[in-house]
Amino acid sequence: MTTRCGYFLSSEEYPPQELVRQARLAEEAGFEALWISDHFHPWLDEQGQSGHVWSVIGALSQATSLPITTMRRLWPTDEIPGEALQLLPLPRRVGQLAELVTEDMISAPCGPDPAVHLAGIQAYRDAGFDEVYIGQAGPDAEGFFEFYGSQVLPRLRQG
Repeated sequence: MTTRCGYFLSSEEYPPQELVRQARLAEEAGFEALWISDHFHPWLDEQGQSGHVWSVIGALSQATSLPITTMRRLWPTDEIPGEALQLLPLPRRVGQLAELVTEDMISAPCGPDPAVHLAGIQAYRDAGFDEVYIGQAGPDAEGFFEFYGSQVLPRLRQG
C-alpha cells in the first residue's frame, strides 16, 4: 500500500503569506500534498491567525502545484463536554480541555532523529492510512523542510 505524505498548513498558527511560503517549501522538500485547516470564517482575534481559508487556497493554487485538501471533522467531538466544544480554541479553556487528552492519544514524533519520524509515519501506514499529513510546530520552518526533504521523505519512499 502506498501512503501519500503531505504537509499540514495551520491557518490558526500562521498568517496567509507564511502559509503560502510554507506550501512552496513543502513542495520543494518533496511533500506530495497539502492540507489546510478549514473554517467557514476567521476565528476570534484572541486566537491568533486564521485568514479566510478560501482566499488562502486561491493564493496556494498559484504558488504550488500540490493538491490541496480541506474537510470533514478531523476528530470526533462527542467526548468534549457542553460549552467546551464551542470554546475549544480560547486560551482560557486549554488547561481544562487538556485534561481530556491522555499521552496514549498523542502521536507527535519530534527531534533530530529521522528514525523517530519514520517510525511515527510507519505506524499510520501499518494501520492502513493512505494519507499522512505532517505539521511543523515552532519557529524554524526552513530547518523542518530541510530535515524532511533530505532525511525523512527520501527514506520514506525507499521502503
